[in-house]
Amino acid sequence: MPSENRLELNDFVQAWCEQMALALSQASGKTWNAAMTDDGANASDAVHLCFSVSKSLRGEMAIRLATADAVQMARQFTGAAYSGEVVLGGDDRDAFIELLRQVSGLVASVIKPRAGEVEFSGGNLLAIAWHPVSTVTIAVECGAEKLLIHLLLSAELAESLNPAPTPAMNTATLRQLARDGNLDLLMDVELGMTLRFGERRMLLREILDLSSGAVIELDRQVHETVDLLLDNRVVARGEVVIVDGNYGLRITEVASAAQRIETMQ
Repeated sequence: MPSENRLELNDFVQAWCEQMALALSQASGKTWNAAMTDDGANASDAVHLCFSVSKSLRGEMAIRLATADAVQMARQFTGAAYSGEVVLGGDDRDAFIELLRQVSGLVASVIKPRAGEVEFSGGNLLAIAWHPVSTVTIAVECGAEKLLIHLLLSAELAESLNPAPTPAMNTATLRQLARDGNLDLLMDVELGMTLRFGERRMLLREILDLSSGAVIELDRQVHETVDLLLDNRVVARGEVVIVDGNYGLRITEVASAAQRIETMQ
């Protein structure tokens, strides 16, 4: 999957925000909104609805919220009156579970174009038997009514939403591929480039004497070109420019393709 289309943690949570708000709005006939919040307060009396996540995403997740909020959510779903009950049982329990199972199905459909096929199974009120490594809080609100919902993710699920970057090939590997003529294998490899404004050799005592505000004169004049290096070898030279507030290089001299390949040999 291309990296620009990969589903990440914020996208996953945003999908839960949107679908919770949509499900409650459709059920209650009122407009509910949901967004991530920094309010991470945990209720001492809370329930956990646990899901197993499989297929293109894998791991465990749980939805935790105060029992009173779970009852209120169930009553919004069924249209029954709510007067502050703090016991989730009977019809409320069934309605709460059904609502969040429906939301999980909606989330799976919404994230499918980016994440592929995802299945949320279970959806049962259980004690968490795994250690959550990531917790995100969602505030779901309608006027003065507010529900705080915590999404808890297992290590496996968090990793599948934030996979480790592919390790860069080391220089020795790149050089070997270049020597073997396998250049097609190098075309999508990211390489670290360095822009060198100039150099200066200094005595150790001079380095130890450096302090904030010290000025070090380099061996290059302002009007001279600067070097673009790959693996400490110059592959191009040019003029320093500013692009949208960032330093850039306008290339005025560039090594031939053969010479650039030789830097990896």
